[in-house]
Amino acid sequence: IPDYLLDLNRVGERKRMAKVGLGDVRASQVPDDVLLLQQLCAEGTLIGTPPQDYDDSYCIRYAQSHDGLVVTNDMYRDHVKGQATREDREREKEWTNTHLVSYTWVQDEFLPNPERYPTRN
Repeated sequence: IPDYLLDLNRVGERKRMAKVGLGDVRASQVPDDVLLLQQLCAEGTLIGTPPQDYDDSYCIRYAQSHDGLVVTNDMYRDHVKGQATREDREREKEWTNTHLVSYTWVQDEFLPNPERYPTRN
């Protein structure tokens, strides 16, 4: 998660701006519970990334190096498009097609895409 989303003052400012319609800030782009995010960081469950860096790259490379999945509704098209060569773009597109798991919420229940993450009986 970008470091600036862990800063109570910056998040509060962004929420106030979104509320009055100033700037290019949507309420959906700021966290509801900064203290929870800070707690998760302190536990090592969540990792902050430098604000000037492209946080998608951290997430993708970590998942690739640990043979993991990325649970997100972001398709990472910009990441794929930003690769230097055609071969790199094809490799990253294939990886994102097989390692991204979209999700939704049903009230308070987390529901990963059953086509990508089938439930086990």
